[in-house]
Amino acid sequence: MLKYNERVPATFMGYENPDMDDADVVVLPIPYEGTVSYKGGTRFGPRLIIRASGQTETFDSELKKEIIEHIKIYTAREMESNLSSPENMAKDIYKAAKQVLAMDKFMVALGGEHSISYGIAKAASEKYRKLTVLQIDAHTDLRDRYEGTRFNHACVMRRIRELGINTVQVGIRSLSLEEHEYIDKNKVKNIFWAPFTRAQISSIIDACTENVYLTIDADGFDPGVIPATGTPVPGGLGWYESLELLRALFRKKNVIGLDFVELASKGGEQDTRSEDAAATLVYRLIGYKFLSGKR
Repeated sequence: MLKYNERVPATFMGYENPDMDDADVVVLPIPYEGTVSYKGGTRFGPRLIIRASGQTETFDSELKKEIIEHIKIYTAREMESNLSSPENMAKDIYKAAKQVLAMDKFMVALGGEHSISYGIAKAASEKYRKLTVLQIDAHTDLRDRYEGTRFNHACVMRRIRELGINTVQVGIRSLSLEEHEYIDKNKVKNIFWAPFTRAQISSIIDACTENVYLTIDADGFDPGVIPATGTPVPGGLGWYESLELLRALFRKKNVIGLDFVELASKGGEQDTRSEDAAATLVYRLIGYKFLSGKR
């Protein structure tokens, strides 16, 4: 099992950090695990993904390019977790995201639990008009309050919607009665329920505004692709159809940043497929952003 203080590669892909001012991408590790409600371990997610990225091929087989040779990726130090309250942690994340976005960098946040997305989305909405948060997830995350706080991971999309941000939710297959009633009462649109099909891709893209922030929960994928997550749900997106969706998203919209959250691997040496998949996906998405071209 990976110990929290274990020495791991300090940078995404294991390359020496460029000067932050010169970087195209800022990777922000946020190992926050303050409201986890089932299986723990998301605090290890950022380090595991960064460690796995050191074993990821730098040549991308789809883009036919060494992404790291074209794009400067700066990896920030891990954010400290503010355990005084989930709301205070959200404020800290908002401040950090605001600083990165003010530098016109493409931000890649690595969680940690899904509550981290709220502060980032808030900062992004202040910089980009007509913003959409596109969520890949098994859960709607539309509860008003859960386990004593409105800033629980199970409430993140409700808080984001309250900011007036357009939301598009993909792969959803689990929700509470409270969330069902909220969706019905508020006529919430743009929920693409599982099973996900390629035929939905055009509708998903059309539901997004020009500027998009992408939040990816590990449990949005089929557990056969990424099994190590705190709240696994049967079904979910497969690897290749996910890439087809995301490729189209990056080509047709201005994706201004992304996060990958809820990886809850224990870091065992015998089964690293979850962090390997996450690292490969994040690296590919950076390539989509800068090297695949708009259409």
